[in-house]
Amino acid sequence: MVTDLTYLKNMADGNEDIVLDLIHIFIDQVDEFRDGMQKGLIEKDWQMLSKVAHKAKSSVAVMGMKDMADQLKNLELNSMNGINTEHYNEIVNDFFEACNEAVIELKKYSSNKNN
Repeated sequence: MVTDLTYLKNMADGNEDIVLDLIHIFIDQVDEFRDGMQKGLIEKDWQMLSKVAHKAKSSVAVMGMKDMADQLKNLELNSMNGINTEHYNEIVNDFFEACNEAVIELKKYSSNKNN
């Protein structure tokens, strides 16, 4: 499991409707994050990459993806300063893989709660 909904459930004070709403928002945002990161890499627009990493970092943290949030924090800071560019691709690929797995987990969680 790449997600841990403990923080989210605590934040929502156990309100399952809020948890499900935030899960759906995250799932919808993943494509936007992917597109922005890909565009930033392709265009070597490190400021754009930094901004997208910043937004994505908060979202993955709420879904309990601590390791990914840490990687995104590094990407955010490094790309803001245009340093260690040789690592950007690897972090973005890790993000894509983690999000693919997270979306599967979260959709399964959501569908189990809606049954």
